[in-house]
Amino acid sequence: MKRYYAISVAMFFIFQSFLHSAQADGRPFRGSVKWSVLLCHFSDGGAIPHDVNYYRDMFLNQGTGGLSDYWDDISYGGVNLNGSEVRGWFNMNITLAQGQALDRWGRVDACVNAAKNAPADAYQVPTGNRVAVITFPSIDMFGWNGGAFLPHDIDVGGMAHEVGHGISLNHSFSDDPNYRNADWAAIGEYDDPWDVMSWGNAFRVPTANFGDGPVGLNGKVERSHGTDQREFYQLLTYTDDVDLHAKLAEWEAFYNYYRPHGGLGVKTPYERLIEKMR
Repeated sequence: MKRYYAISVAMFFIFQSFLHSAQADGRPFRGSVKWSVLLCHFSDGGAIPHDVNYYRDMFLNQGTGGLSDYWDDISYGGVNLNGSEVRGWFNMNITLAQGQALDRWGRVDACVNAAKNAPADAYQVPTGNRVAVITFPSIDMFGWNGGAFLPHDIDVGGMAHEVGHGISLNHSFSDDPNYRNADWAAIGEYDDPWDVMSWGNAFRVPTANFGDGPVGLNGKVERSHGTDQREFYQLLTYTDDVDLHAKLAEWEAFYNYYRPHGGLGVKTPYERLIEKMR
């Protein structure tokens, strides 16, 4: 049977948004993750379809259904984009054909330099900020640890995926030896449909303003694997026949209704769920 590396054995998935605490052994990002989002256009690109405020809502502003809301929700408020900026549009003073002739890092540099040398409202990326480049017209989409290069018409799910690379997240995998998303992909790569880091093959949620959005980031469920191992499977004894289904039901009830979670304010998942439903 296919097993997604990031999906818990325990069948309490309906509580998934509330179950897992953000402990120190999770992702090493807490608080503000600052980004400089640069909007750059080619000299022969024509009329730009979206102004800077559109991308501020999509990337930075909360309450818009954009990227900032996604990271806030998926990290239980542990990660935010406070201190980030969206600047542009900057004219790179090269044609689309010239931009296509550049390698990837040349394209990044063309936008960063256009912002730094702009005749008005010039902007230099502060030390320590991650960089997201958005171009019009669109020519590429990729991410690396420290940044992302995005098309102007990207949806918020694709943005979350590439920005995930920007904070060092890699693609997610299954252990299915028969799944291959593309000729250039590894076996099992992109085969967790619940994880934004499998965006090429992930479940999607339509948004009001920014195309398709992601359903989740399964690092939270990875946390559950560790908890299941330490507090359930590791404590089982097999001296006699064990009704694993019955034991699992007992564990799920304890986990969801009785076990306090530090990341939920020392409340149980059920208590937190009731609060969210009021």
